[in-house]
Amino acid sequence: TYLSMNLTRSPIDQLDVRRAINLALDRKKIIKHMYYGRAVLANSLVPSFHWAGMDESLQFEETDPAGAERLLDAAGLERDAQTGIRFELTLKVTTDRFRQAVGKMMASQLREIGIEASVQPLELATLLADVRSGNYDLYVLQVPEILDPDILRWMFHSQGVPDASGKPGGTSYGSLDRSLRTPEYERAAEGPFGAECRDRWFAMVEQRAEENSRILSEGRALPFATGNRSYYWNPEVDCLLDLASRTMSRDTRRRYYLRVQEIVLQDIPVLPLWHEDNVAVTNVAARGYRLLPINRYSSLVWMEKSAH
Repeated sequence: TYLSMNLTRSPIDQLDVRRAINLALDRKKIIKHMYYGRAVLANSLVPSFHWAGMDESLQFEETDPAGAERLLDAAGLERDAQTGIRFELTLKVTTDRFRQAVGKMMASQLREIGIEASVQPLELATLLADVRSGNYDLYVLQVPEILDPDILRWMFHSQGVPDASGKPGGTSYGSLDRSLRTPEYERAAEGPFGAECRDRWFAMVEQRAEENSRILSEGRALPFATGNRSYYWNPEVDCLLDLASRTMSRDTRRRYYLRVQEIVLQDIPVLPLWHEDNVAVTNVAARGYRLLPINRYSSLVWMEKSAH
């Protein structure tokens, strides 16, 4: 379960504002009181027990409302003298009553630091249509089971946004034109994998730009996914995600994905909240049932075979 932030909307495009939102949200309290402890704090969309998961010791900053207030004050987002509100946001959730209750608890915690977050429950199809088009400030959803960490490429690659041509007059994230290539891709050479990005990725970027230019000249749509609904952009992340998708070695892929998750942990375009427990209630006479972390129904098939 994660909270996505729309970086084309001001002031969410500011890192200190996203840090303040993280510091304001008491995820442990929500797990305790809303989930009765049946969830685990998340430091990534990829769970720690996955082969590409990060060490559990690497976590977001601890809840600190006072620290959040200091960040917002330093950013010039002071409380209104009469209302005490710094700025307003809309938090979109599904119409499920439990999800609405969780959203209201999150909004209450944000209100304590002066962010007025209005919870807007939407039928799932409407909510997905909004987030796919970038029509939101904040939203809470769940990712499907993580079988392969390539889902990180779907969610964080700079070219996988709903509108690759950019939004005129938007923030630095929203106004970027990503239709041909990763903007400022040369900056990937500054990271710890800089040599690999220069030697293996830069040529790929220019080749993709040529292909995209030809597609656009023919009046066709670019073959982009639209999973990067926060409009996040980081050239090093793009490089490592592209290299990982073209690498067979699991050890090498793991190095790339760990670095990607570390960067995202720092930039917070998406705040992973928790991994919810899967709970099964079974009859004492049931045999052969085993609950799976990915919560698929194959366990029922095994149980049926065991009964026969």
